[in-house]
Amino acid sequence: MINRNSPRKSEVTKRLLAVVATMTLLSCHASAAALKTIEWFDELQCSSSIKFDPRKYDEERLRNTIAVIFAGGLTGDPFPNLFPVIPIHPEDPASLRLDQYQQLCEATIRRASDLPVIDLPGIELYRKLKLEGLDDQCKFGAVEIRAAAGEPSALRSYTPSADDCADFIDALEGKVDPMTFWHQLVYSSCRGNASPSACRAYSFSHEADADVMDRARWEILQYGWTHCSTAYLKSNIDQKRSDEMRAALEREFRRRFKIKAPPCSHE
Repeated sequence: MINRNSPRKSEVTKRLLAVVATMTLLSCHASAAALKTIEWFDELQCSSSIKFDPRKYDEERLRNTIAVIFAGGLTGDPFPNLFPVIPIHPEDPASLRLDQYQQLCEATIRRASDLPVIDLPGIELYRKLKLEGLDDQCKFGAVEIRAAAGEPSALRSYTPSADDCADFIDALEGKVDPMTFWHQLVYSSCRGNASPSACRAYSFSHEADADVMDRARWEILQYGWTHCSTAYLKSNIDQKRSDEMRAALEREFRRRFKIKAPPCSHE
């Protein structure tokens, strides 16, 4: 009769179990060692990081996806603000500034369009919405440059705000006295300032300067038409929808990856 619980058999079983446990442990260590880390920073320089398996996710696509979901204007946002700088007295001719601006817009839109990302539900719809916003913003910026260069009628081609912001265009075109309109604009703009009198004094401090007309037109464009028309930018109109889509992408990203974010002081 065979003794199924013989000491020798028990010893063999123990050894087999030990081998299996050791192999399992080594496999876990190998998997952990194969993981890679990506770290990124927000606009307050607070860090976050994830670990990922490079056999499952392409690192470049993953980094780009993080930029799409988490990056801000100062941290590599693929869809940055592209508002042009409009100086009172530009040094370069308008044609050159317009050409440079359009090249910047085209390059930014092309780069954002071609950006490889991981497959998250809704990410391509989000990209499409953001690209439409960039395209609209570039049209906005282009007419600003043209108007600042002495072609105020170009502002009417930005049709979303053409009706509600027409008074500023009329003033820039000389259909009403620009200086009278400028004075009214200063009083109106400074009304909500913490110190309305100081605000008015600052604007009127250049009233005796030889270039006062240039300054008045610049303020009508910047503090008048631009301020009025910004509300009609597609990116502003779509802001709520954009925020909701980004939040959904972040939830899906957090479902797939554990984000490590150590305590960070914002002071």
